[in-house]
Amino acid sequence: MAYLVSSPFTLPNSKTSHLSSISQKNYFLHSFLPKKINQNNLRTPHKFKVAAIGNGLFTQTTPEVRRIVPDNSQGLPTVKVIYVVLEAQYQSSLTAAVQTLNKNGQYASFEVVGYLVEELRDENTYKTFCKDLEDANIFIGSLIFVEELALKVKAAVDKERDRLDAVLVFPSMPEVMRTQQIRII
Repeated sequence: MAYLVSSPFTLPNSKTSHLSSISQKNYFLHSFLPKKINQNNLRTPHKFKVAAIGNGLFTQTTPEVRRIVPDNSQGLPTVKVIYVVLEAQYQSSLTAAVQTLNKNGQYASFEVVGYLVEELRDENTYKTFCKDLEDANIFIGSLIFVEELALKVKAAVDKERDRLDAVLVFPSMPEVMRTQQIRII
């Protein structure tokens, strides 16, 4: 049995010339420590597994992992949906639904890109999110309660709101919920 110890760190400035843009990000050092250390095993060597990973967020994935682009071999119109959710498990049902719709599609194909709300703290991810919204048809947001991130989502959605066919926001901060609209054509 082992414990997971995690502590944030940044790379020293002296190392930045040797590295690319990763040197400007925060990282987390994860160490797996043995559960029990007693007098008998103090003299024996212990193995520690240490890994420095991620950009300081809750996940180690990018929105590109959650991007579904249909092959659209039938030449159907494509509807682009962008969504922001609290946790990765919430996106799994959206992914399954879209894959089924694309597999059995008769009237449209669906391109979908999902973002986890905490990922929007990263400037590059936020820029990608804004770019994705520029040609989206539908925005879906759910459980966006961190004020700083809610205001970022609101700002991005407000820029495209009049052009979007639908903005659906489930329980979230009022600022984000006020962006809701469904256009009737």
